[in-house]
Amino acid sequence: MGSTSRWLDVEVGTNEIHLDSLPSNVVVADIHNDNEFKLVVGDFGKPNEGPKIKIFKGAMQMADMLLPDLPLGVVCFYASETSPKSAPLIAVAFSSCVYVYRNLKLFYKYYLPSIELNKSELDVWKQLKDPVNNNEESIILLTKKLSSIPTDVLSRQSLSFLALPMDQKLEYLDTIDEDPKKFQPEISCVTTMKLSSNDKHAVSCLVIGSESGHVYYLDPHTFTQMAMARLSSVKTVPYQMIATGLYNVDFRLTVATRYL
Repeated sequence: MGSTSRWLDVEVGTNEIHLDSLPSNVVVADIHNDNEFKLVVGDFGKPNEGPKIKIFKGAMQMADMLLPDLPLGVVCFYASETSPKSAPLIAVAFSSCVYVYRNLKLFYKYYLPSIELNKSELDVWKQLKDPVNNNEESIILLTKKLSSIPTDVLSRQSLSFLALPMDQKLEYLDTIDEDPKKFQPEISCVTTMKLSSNDKHAVSCLVIGSESGHVYYLDPHTFTQMAMARLSSVKTVPYQMIATGLYNVDFRLTVATRYL
């Protein structure tokens, strides 16, 4: 018997299709409830075009929507139990927010909640912003104080500051108008979880992982936080999440992490 290849040759359309994306930005969904599944891709886009959501039927592009930033994750989910069944929503995560689209139009914007700075970190920042300490010797001493704080409680702003060379530290401090009291975590990954039924059209909630090591569960009707969990005492970042079970019954969330 001759060898059998496991690969298929597939015609993907014309040379005009250019996609630059990641697996987390690709999903297949019945976005029009017509029993025809479409390919939804969060495309990074060309330099002169910007990122877009592109929707394909087969190898033909049907529609696209301009995005404000590079997509980090794209999911489709049902958020309504009405009859006849409404079309699923498309959620696109980037930076610190999630844009939710209904019928290919922007429907809602959700922003991750701000997180209070650690008290020791806040005290250091107050001293850094004090004009009296606007000199290299003081900055070196305060940088040592900041670096002595465990990294699992430091904000991204402090970590970025510590990574700068001395001349850039002084320039960076000049750009900050006031002492930072909170920081805005950024999204690292997103997935969905069924609420009460495993039916293919059942309502699901959004599950969002953040760079701060937190996981947020959002109500699909109000897009408010239902629950929040911290992954561990060590500052690890959720990189990929798989949800099983039902949120209102019993569920498991398997999370692959990476170090900050």
